[in-house]
Amino acid sequence: MVAHHGLEGILHLRQALDVLRNPQVAPELWEQVKTTLNELMPRIVIDLLELPLDEEHADFRSQGLELLREVSRLFGFQS
Repeated sequence: MVAHHGLEGILHLRQALDVLRNPQVAPELWEQVKTTLNELMPRIVIDLLELPLDEEHADFRSQGLELLREVSRLFGFQS
C-alpha cells in the first residue's frame, strides 16, 4: 500500500528531525530533511485521505487527518 509506505517515510523523516534537534549541528542535513518532509507530506496526506471508508483503513485515514492539520499549520492555513 503506497499510502502506508509514505506514512512510514514521513515518520522516519520526523525522527530524523528529532535526532537533528539543533539545526546548527548539521544545518545542511537538517534543511534537506525538513524540505523533503514538507514536499512529501501533502501528497501522502491526500493518499491517506483517498483510502476506502472502511474499518481496515480507518487508522490510516485518521493519521491522514492529523497530518492535514499539521500541513495546514505549516503552510499558514490554520491558526
